Amino acid sequence: MQTTMNKIRTLMLVAVSVVCTTMVAQKSITERTYWIDGDVGSAQTVTSSIDISSLPAGVHSLTLRVKDSENLWSTPLTKYFIIPQTSTAATSIVEREYWIDGNIAARAALGGSPVAISLVELAAGIHSLTVRVKDDTGLWSTPQTKYFIIPQTAIAATSIVEREYWIDGNTVTRAGLGGSPAAISLVELAAGMHSLTVRVKDNIGVWSTPLTKYFIVPSATGQEDMKIARYVYWFDDDTANPVTATVTNASGVLDIDIGKLTKGEHTLSWIMADSKGAWSDVKTETFTFTPVIFGDANQDGLVNVTDIVATVNYIMENPTGTFDKVAADVNKDGFINVSDIVAMVNIIMSSGSRMDQQEVMAILKQYGFIFKGKEIQY
Repeated sequence: MQTTMNKIRTLMLVAVSVVCTTMVAQKSITERTYWIDGDVGSAQTVTSSIDISSLPAGVHSLTLRVKDSENLWSTPLTKYFIIPQTSTAATSIVEREYWIDGNIAARAALGGSPVAISLVELAAGIHSLTVRVKDDTGLWSTPQTKYFIIPQTAIAATSIVEREYWIDGNTVTRAGLGGSPAAISLVELAAGMHSLTVRVKDNIGVWSTPLTKYFIVPSATGQEDMKIARYVYWFDDDTANPVTATVTNASGVLDIDIGKLTKGEHTLSWIMADSKGAWSDVKTETFTFTPVIFGDANQDGLVNVTDIVATVNYIMENPTGTFDKVAADVNKDGFINVSDIVAMVNIIMSSGSRMDQQEVMAILKQYGFIFKGKEIQY
């Protein structure tokens, strides 16, 4: 046991002696090498300075390691540095180019001096113009985009050049009346209730909305002034719940409430009675009902910046695609104007869509609109 303890003490003394010898021993650096940008194969010995004059502008790395008097190499140490670009300050604009409506593929050069850009071939409506310039050092600027409107050049209608009509909804047998008022012969019509539909075309080729009126051809045995006195109508074969009323509107126009109908195709059936108590045959018409989303001027089911563009084009008398005048009349005043655009913007700004809000601001700020919070004023 004593012998074992002496051996342990001896080993401990030897270990302490080795450590002390290692700590006390003096070491010196005998060699320094370096390499650039990780290329260890081109390592060179460090002298008084390192020449980096041949390096191009940009980010580089310098790696160093040293060897001591016992031929032991240190861990490589890497530092990064930047050689700045030697640039010449721009002194002038040498080139300009532009493109219309985001079509960068069709961009056109303008040269070094300001020139006029021809817009004569653009259609009426909202457009965008994007411009960028290049300086004498070859750098292009950030593209700048502005929006503008090409007004519609409209020819006001001055006269009616054509008329046509049809009886009892039969458009296939419609007949022309020419440009001047003319009498319509009804002698071949059977006794009973009938309808007369008329439309006119103006001198710029636009047809009016068809106007329909109902009338009664009396029987040969009852030549008296009879009028429509009562009516009954129902939707979609729902004969158990008809609407029955007495005619009180002398104009012959009947307002029918369809607000409770679901979206899609429906039928409207009706009969009418004259002042003698004679009832007409049942008339049935098929129609498609789409609930009005106020502000959805282009009928895509959403209220966004495309509805504002469609409304501006309509006001400029250049409607594009599908346009719903009822939905565009957001304030329900019977007119489509700037106040409806403001109402659409307020709907969009209240929806919380940042993308739509930014598009709206980009298009409308140039026309004098002022944004306050989520509201817009003009």
